[in-house]
Parts: sequence; structure tokens; C-alpha cells
Amino acid sequence: MARQVQQLALYRQAAEALGLPARDQDMRSSQLIDGKIWDGADPVAYARSFRLHAMADHASRQALR
Repeated sequence: MARQVQQLALYRQAAEALGLPARDQDMRSSQLIDGKIWDGADPVAYARSFRLHAMADHASRQALR
């Protein structure tokens, strides 16, 4: 999903047109303000890192009730 939304090829074309370097890496990884690591290649892992999230499997959802 992230690859469809981010339009990386378009960003690279724009950077090249402006003479700016474009990264070869498709999805970046960084530490966010909440201290958690965002890995663009695995956004579901970031969502699952929170105690309360909509990505829980059925058993986990039942345990939170």
C-alpha cells in the first residue's frame, strides 16, 4: 500500500530535474518522536507495536476486553 501512495518514482524524477540527489532506497527507516522505529518496508509492525491498535488478531482482541 505504501508504495502505491508514496509515488517514489515521481519524487525521484522531480529531484533529478532539480539536480538534487535521489536516494536508491525505496522505503526508509527512522526513529520517530515516540521512540519507536518506523520501517517503511514493514508498516504493520509499527502499528502492532502499540498496545491498542486495529491490527490485532482475534485472540488478542478478545484478551483486551
